[in-house]
Amino acid sequence: MAINDEYNPDKQYPDIWITLAIDGNLYVGSQHELSGETTLDMLNKKKYPVPKLLAKMNVGPSIATPIITSGNKIVAPTYNGLHLIQMEFVKGKKGDGETARNAAGEEYGVRLKKLDTFTAGSFEATPIVWDDTVYCSSRDGYLYALS
Repeated sequence: MAINDEYNPDKQYPDIWITLAIDGNLYVGSQHELSGETTLDMLNKKKYPVPKLLAKMNVGPSIATPIITSGNKIVAPTYNGLHLIQMEFVKGKKGDGETARNAAGEEYGVRLKKLDTFTAGSFEATPIVWDDTVYCSSRDGYLYALS
């Protein structure tokens, strides 16, 4: 799971988390706000609150961790390739899901737009960014450097 703390130091935007799932979706949610719904644990005994979902996008199944980079970009490794996604915070209205509050109490929605996809590999590793280059190893045995 990725969080935006490093790229949101002045708390202009809501604190969010981003995760990929085996169901093929990338999910963006609020770190502090709940949806009002509950879900059961895997034994169907205890209920847990569900976080507020701000956006989701189908990118393909994954067990890897996405990362957030400068400019509110997301790098999402999946079995279908490595995706570059622009995340836009929309003040005062819904984006692709619900809204969440920043530190000043202002409401923001989130919109996701896929910018590019690199499909030469199947990725389970978490990517890193160094000097404006994305590095990620693939199941084909190669380490890819994309800039």
